[in-house]
Amino acid sequence: MNACIGLVLLITSLRLYLYWRQCRFLLADGKGSPYAVAIVRMCMAGTALESVAACSVLKGIEVAGSWHASGGCLALAALVVLQCLIELALSALKIFVVDSRFGFNRLTAACFLIETAQALLTRAFIGAALAILALVLLRLLGSWWWLPFTIVIALFARTAGAWFSGHVASRPQHRSPLSGGMLAERLKACAARCGFDQAELVMALGSLRSTQANAHIEQRGKSCRVVLLDTLAEGLRPVEIEAVVAHELGHLFAGHLERRDRLLFAIWLAVAAAASGIAGTVFPIPEWRQVAVALVLAPPLRFLLQPLLNASLRGWEFEADAFATRHVPPAALADALTALFSINAAAAVSDAWYAVFHASHPPLAQRLERLSEA
Repeated sequence: MNACIGLVLLITSLRLYLYWRQCRFLLADGKGSPYAVAIVRMCMAGTALESVAACSVLKGIEVAGSWHASGGCLALAALVVLQCLIELALSALKIFVVDSRFGFNRLTAACFLIETAQALLTRAFIGAALAILALVLLRLLGSWWWLPFTIVIALFARTAGAWFSGHVASRPQHRSPLSGGMLAERLKACAARCGFDQAELVMALGSLRSTQANAHIEQRGKSCRVVLLDTLAEGLRPVEIEAVVAHELGHLFAGHLERRDRLLFAIWLAVAAAASGIAGTVFPIPEWRQVAVALVLAPPLRFLLQPLLNASLRGWEFEADAFATRHVPPAALADALTALFSINAAAAVSDAWYAVFHASHPPLAQRLERLSEA
């Protein structure tokens, strides 16, 4: 068990080192905004707390060697509770301290508490169900429990995501179809030029939570939906919003969503195999502790494979930019990207090693350079 704790601490040290490099990089010559630096420092604190929680649970698993299988559920429940409390504290810190300090927050404490309570209840229910499933699969399949468990999680994540976007997030208080007005007509014409005349354009009420702006693409079967935060209309010109829509549709055109899901599934399979293998060396006889150790080790091990995902995501951003420039002026997309980085106070450039593990988007300068050549 000491080897497992050592592995968690080693990966935590790597994560803290990368955060330290990013902080030093952003502070050098004023390369990063104070907001970006504050977010990195907050992530450092969160990483340290997560490591303490993981190591504490691993030690508890070792001590609870004589417990019945119900002890496994208790150990896993303790981990879920600790992670929830840490996430709750970090979320409150980000929203009501960091974001409020820099003028981004618009979320009230009452709404935060309601959303937090809902999230905690949901996670408790799902976590308990998955813990029971893992223990049942362990009893049925022995050391191969992790394979069907990972498949079930992948299917559940895909189904839950589609259900959330289709039923919860699409409620009037969250989103509304973009209809009427000059902006709606321009965006619908832009989607038609891109070959997606049936694409649904939705405006999400992000202004109730923050002044930051963004957009993303959703796909449910053959239908697609471009979700725009209403704060985009506050900070971008109509032609720039057109460029954002074209970029998001570029992800759909290139099949990035399906490719991302397949890559994530492969990564989780590798992580599950590695975590289960390590746990099997600590507890050779299949028992609840093998499952508990594997689930504790999975998140740190997944971090080691994050560069594989990020490398693909960064390449896909360039592909989506290239698609957008075939339907909107490249200068409009360049202006939109520059405005978004300014509105969100994001770091336009990052430390090289930090970017390998954390950056899902290319540096702004690289994207602008390619757009200037388009």
